[in-house]
Amino acid sequence: MDLFRVQGRWAAAARLAFIRCIHDSITSATGGSPLSKTAENHFPSYQYWLEWSAFFESLWIKNIDNVIQVVEKTSVPSQSYRYRINNHGEHVFINELIVSDSNRPNTSHWKPEELAAFVAMTVRGFLRMDLYNALTEFLTRAQGSFGIQMHCTLEEGVVVLASKGQPMSISCDPKLPICLFGSEAGAVAVSIGEKGRWLPLRLDLDSKGEVIRVGRERALIEGTFKNKLENGMMDGFSCLLLESSIEITSYSLTKCYEWSSSDLMSRMVRIPNATQLGDPDDDLVSKDLSDVPQVLTRINKAWQNDSSSEVLSANALVQNLIRCMESRLRKSNLDTVDLIIVGVEASLWVAEQFAADLRVGLPELVIDTVSANKVISACSESTENLRSVIPQKISPLTCVILVSQSGQTFPTLHATRLMTQLAGLKVWILSGCVNSRMENEVRESFRIRGQLYLEDRVFNNYSGHRPAEPTSVAIASTFHTFTWLLLHILRAVNARNEVEMATFRLHRGNLLKMDNAEPSLVPTLYSVHCINDMQSIVANSCVATLCDIVGYDELGTSLTKEKSLALTNRELVQQGKLWAAHVNEPWTITVAVGCYIFVSVGLDLPIFRLVRTGILTLLNQSGVNTTGTLAFGYQHFSVMLSQHVLWTLIGFITQILDALVFVYLAKIFTWIYRWATGRPMWARHGKRTVVIVDVPWVHQLVNQFVSKLFSQSYSFVSLDVHSANGLDHFVHRYTHRVVRGVLIAIGRPDGRLLGLAKSESAVILAGKQAAFIRNPLYKGESSGPEFVTIGHNPFKPAMGLANHISLNSGIRGKFADEILYEQMHSLPHTTSPAQSLRSISKYGCPSNNHKMPLSIYGMHFAETLLLTEQGDDDIEAQHNQKTSSQATVSSKLTIMQSPKSKQLNNRDDPAVRMAFSSRLDAATRDVETMTTKLHQFYEHRVASLERFVAFCVMFHSLAIHCNQPWFCNGWNIARSQSNLRVATTASPVSADQSSSQMTTTAVLRIARLLHSKLRGFDVKF
Repeated sequence: MDLFRVQGRWAAAARLAFIRCIHDSITSATGGSPLSKTAENHFPSYQYWLEWSAFFESLWIKNIDNVIQVVEKTSVPSQSYRYRINNHGEHVFINELIVSDSNRPNTSHWKPEELAAFVAMTVRGFLRMDLYNALTEFLTRAQGSFGIQMHCTLEEGVVVLASKGQPMSISCDPKLPICLFGSEAGAVAVSIGEKGRWLPLRLDLDSKGEVIRVGRERALIEGTFKNKLENGMMDGFSCLLLESSIEITSYSLTKCYEWSSSDLMSRMVRIPNATQLGDPDDDLVSKDLSDVPQVLTRINKAWQNDSSSEVLSANALVQNLIRCMESRLRKSNLDTVDLIIVGVEASLWVAEQFAADLRVGLPELVIDTVSANKVISACSESTENLRSVIPQKISPLTCVILVSQSGQTFPTLHATRLMTQLAGLKVWILSGCVNSRMENEVRESFRIRGQLYLEDRVFNNYSGHRPAEPTSVAIASTFHTFTWLLLHILRAVNARNEVEMATFRLHRGNLLKMDNAEPSLVPTLYSVHCINDMQSIVANSCVATLCDIVGYDELGTSLTKEKSLALTNRELVQQGKLWAAHVNEPWTITVAVGCYIFVSVGLDLPIFRLVRTGILTLLNQSGVNTTGTLAFGYQHFSVMLSQHVLWTLIGFITQILDALVFVYLAKIFTWIYRWATGRPMWARHGKRTVVIVDVPWVHQLVNQFVSKLFSQSYSFVSLDVHSANGLDHFVHRYTHRVVRGVLIAIGRPDGRLLGLAKSESAVILAGKQAAFIRNPLYKGESSGPEFVTIGHNPFKPAMGLANHISLNSGIRGKFADEILYEQMHSLPHTTSPAQSLRSISKYGCPSNNHKMPLSIYGMHFAETLLLTEQGDDDIEAQHNQKTSSQATVSSKLTIMQSPKSKQLNNRDDPAVRMAFSSRLDAATRDVETMTTKLHQFYEHRVASLERFVAFCVMFHSLAIHCNQPWFCNGWNIARSQSNLRVATTASPVSADQSSSQMTTTAVLRIARLLHSKLRGFDVKF
């Protein structure tokens, strides 16, 4: 920019014009040689430009009044007037310079057209090339991705910002003389005063290409890039002047003119609240975890309010999805996709689980989840290539959801632009803020199509700005928002089916006049009763359980001050502290070894020498005559020859023992340390490995969470992190790598629910396969891996060296099969499961020690099957036919009620639950089968979320207790060296952008050639 910014400087303007008009190539300055430090310099000296400056200045003094004219007074105290350029006077001045040769440097070797171009470009640079115009001209021809801010000492109080392939935003208050700018939308929404006031308006630069000048008013109105109106006149209001005298001028690289003041005001979006900035020394990860209940409570309230923007957006989405499914009812075998969900990394993994759950509820809905990077890559040449990542076609009914916590993640932002072109107005955003850059792209698509934007395209997860890279609350809030969206879609589809059935019944007597003889129902797995149970679980129990896990309530108040509260949180923190001792062990031993070496070598006090010296001292004090010296070595050679060989031999042995201590010092200290702290003795020495085992979205995100916690750690207190799915590839992917001391964290489904008993049994079996891999050379449980299992089932299986943390499930209501299982232990054995379930459904729990829960989920299935379809006689007849089977059940229950069995806690054993399920009568098994749908929803949408947060709490505790190694500065667990949490970190220029730039460049080249022919001269650069 030092070369381009030449306004008001004749010598600098002449130098720029010389480079652009006289030089034939970039090697002209070196006489044709390649550019290098050692190449010859053929560029004119500074004195040469001073001569040109004197020449231009002599004629400028005569023509200044004809070229520069006063326009108006300015509001800037130090600047009395504003001026404009008289184009006619400028042309006269240029022609006079061309024909005048008085005191002009020698130009005899120049062509006439080169002289004309040189003079014209010099005058143009002198009059127009301020910082704003210089950067605009540079960026117009630049290739690549840019986010630029520029300042110049010659233009005090002015900043020029540029965006091309990079997000950039400014915020302002029309009444305050201050503006903030940055690449993060959250960065310009910070408080600027003691009272927490923030700048209320934000302007996002167009990342397709825009240059904006912010600062004091320009003294010279030169109009280089102003928009021409239909009458050919210039638009005189191409800048926005705020009440605070701050002037904002913006040039669009795509529209090739400056935005008008009205356009700039229409692009302004309001900032609803300030970004909360904490103390840099605060634990941001802990802050995120403590905010989880608070944020999820806000989500619950928003989705239970029919007028909230989330509900309005969900209504708009579900209307389009219903149209998609109705079209499939009319036309089969459609090769189109109904819903596309786009995200990157964490957002994509959460979206994949949502898509899987939505497919279960609505089997006819065709859903694809795809990475935003793949979308951009596939559309590099043509949007037709999108079929390589999305097999089905995008129809006019296709809906798109783009997920980004910041609302401006680089690839997702580019994917938003593509999807607004492909899917039109059917694009929704899920982010942690409103008025994000992605929402602005959606809003712009409405404006282009002449449609009114109704603020119904954004799902806010209410997590806000979260700078910590190990993300927890952002994931939990996004996942919870998807859960409410799932419930809303399912409820809307059921409501639509109810209306369809009512309409069908109304016209049943007139079927001949109807097109269809059957009601057109959208297939759905869940009934209204199911959805009510699901919503009750989500709204009433999830937040309360998470409060117990994180140790904070929904108001942000700590619960750990009272010993009776947050017991789960205490267990998780203690487990993290225990594992932190394993991770800290190498450094602890290193420090201990260093201290021993310092004492033994530095002070010449090795342990066995001290022992032998102490023994000799005791002998001498007791009167024993010790005439020899326990010495061995060349420095004691004369002593060794003069004394008995036994003294020399003892000295030799003690020195060998001291040497052996030094050789095995690390191992010795490690064993002593483990014995003193009560930790496993035979684990491998050195760096530890952690393996997270759970469902895909949980193990992937916990892996990422732990990796980022230790991304800046020291090598001697670091971790290797792996993850796998316990129901899929954990055994095949990792059991062959199990060694002594591996730390394995397993998330278990709640096997007390009959629909999940098999899943928990499979996870426990996979864990046992790893637990029983032990080194035969060592005895005891410490010769294998170390486990911690986390789940809602309090059952603790025999897995060797293992601890189980049971999450609080007493807050939620119970499922029908849970109540049935408990009642079958207390009722007479002559009672059949169907009769027991019927009595629970009709009268509630019998009078016994069991307390009736507030909610019994899935009870409507029992009412439907056992009370409507079957009478008492049918149930009794079925019971009589199953006498032998019931006897088996009774004997099984008798075993389970024995004191010994209760001590073994096998009533919660998922294997026992499976055995109980296999012996149910047909009617009760039908109820259990239908209740499994609720079990799966609870596991996928609630229990897995609670396990995820529990893992985050435990591993955060681990990182905190490793964060301050002895004699070392702690690292920031909220940051990594890559700063991937910065949403605007640019990847290389996307291929679609590059191809469009190549096309634009070719068109501009032709336009410039035509322009040079019309004006009579050309520039070479």
